[in-house]
Amino acid sequence: MESQRRLGLSIALFLVLTGCAGQPAKTETATPPAEPVAAAPPEAQPTLPAAPASPAPPPAAPAAPSQDFVEEAGLKDVFFESARTEIGPQGTVIMRSNAHWLIEHAGYLVLIEGHTDAKGTPEGNLVIGERRAKAAMDFLVKAGVAAERIETTSYGSSRPVCTQTTESCAAKNRRVHFLVKQQ
Repeated sequence: MESQRRLGLSIALFLVLTGCAGQPAKTETATPPAEPVAAAPPEAQPTLPAAPASPAPPPAAPAAPSQDFVEEAGLKDVFFESARTEIGPQGTVIMRSNAHWLIEHAGYLVLIEGHTDAKGTPEGNLVIGERRAKAAMDFLVKAGVAAERIETTSYGSSRPVCTQTTESCAAKNRRVHFLVKQQ
């Protein structure tokens, strides 16, 4: 029961930190923070009355990351077991092929989309999709693809390729999908 409570709190915190749950989560390579500016000595700072806190505007909805990315026949989807985020033996073979293609075509950026089946909550599915995309990114980076060429996003269960209510259909939706665009 305590682990379910912690999971629920973790998901809620994730949603608060990443914005609207209806939008795909997006991860990009982080840039280093700017150097801190030295503050003036306390005696040099004038004392002003505290201004009332104004609410922050809601975050703008991110543009769909796949706008300029296109399908590439040389890159194949990798499929996952239910509720799993690790790349299995069959996925490893596909990922090696995908890495080889990306290394041979260094002029392309790649977008890795994480997808899930419809089981679970929409919020939880976004998290699982992001972890799947991150696992694929980590594999590609270890294989020699520059991290700067890779973007990830999660659509959770919002973009199924199969909508039937069968296990074989659900298995087709538990995947990472690859799109590319020229640099």
